[in-house]
Amino acid sequence: TGIFDAVLVSGIGLIILPVLSRYNNNQNIERMTEFSCKILKYLFISLSVISCLFIVCSTEITEIIYGRGQFEQEAVMRVGQILSVYGIDIVLIPLQTIMIKVFHSMEDTKLPFKINCITVVLNIIFSMILFQLMGLNGIAAGTAISFSVSCLLLIMNLKTRIGWNKEELGLKHVGVVFCALILVIAVAYLLKQSIENIIYRIMMTGIISFTGYFFIIGLFLKREREEMLSYIQEIIRK
Repeated sequence: TGIFDAVLVSGIGLIILPVLSRYNNNQNIERMTEFSCKILKYLFISLSVISCLFIVCSTEITEIIYGRGQFEQEAVMRVGQILSVYGIDIVLIPLQTIMIKVFHSMEDTKLPFKINCITVVLNIIFSMILFQLMGLNGIAAGTAISFSVSCLLLIMNLKTRIGWNKEELGLKHVGVVFCALILVIAVAYLLKQSIENIIYRIMMTGIISFTGYFFIIGLFLKREREEMLSYIQEIIRK
C-alpha cells in the first residue's frame, strides 16, 4: 500500500492540486466537483482489481517473495492472511489521499487533520479490540476499518462542501466494479484448483482477470471506455 501511496497517488496529487486550486480560485465549483469525482472514479476502477488480486492471491504472492530459507509454510500462510486483509487498503489509502488533496486545494487543512486524528484513534481502538479476537489479522482489519470510516467521512464532507457528481461516480459505477470483481474471484478460485505451479498460476490469474475485468467495465461503462481509450491514444502519440 505504501508503494501505491508514495509513487502513484503522490504523483497524481502533484498534478491535480494546481488544477483544483485554479477551479477553486475561479469559483468554478461545478467543474471542480466533476474533475474530483472523475479522478476518484478512475482510481477506484483501476485499483479495485489490483486490491482484489492481492486479497485472493495473498498466499501465493507471499510464497513467491518469502517462501524460501527459514520462512516455513506456516509463516507463509500467516503473512498471506495478513496481506489479504491489508489488500483493501490499496484502494482506500489512495482515495483518502486524493480527497484530502481536494480539501487542500480549497485551503482547508483543518478538516483533513481532524479526520486523520479520528482515523488514528479508531485504528488504535479497533486494532486493540480485534487483536484479542483475530491476532495479527485483527491489526490489519482495524487499519482497514479505520480507513473505511475516514473515506466515508471525507465523502460526506465533500458532498457538503462542493457536492457530488453522480454521473462521474455513482452507484452504477460501484455496482459494475463489484460485478467485475466477482469474475476476478471466480477466475482466481478456478485456477487455484487447476494449476499447480505458483508463478504460472499468478501470471494466468492476472492476465485473465485483468482482461475479463476491463471487458466488463468497458461493456457496461461505455463513456468511461471511450475516455480511457482516448487517454491511451494520447499517451501513445506523445
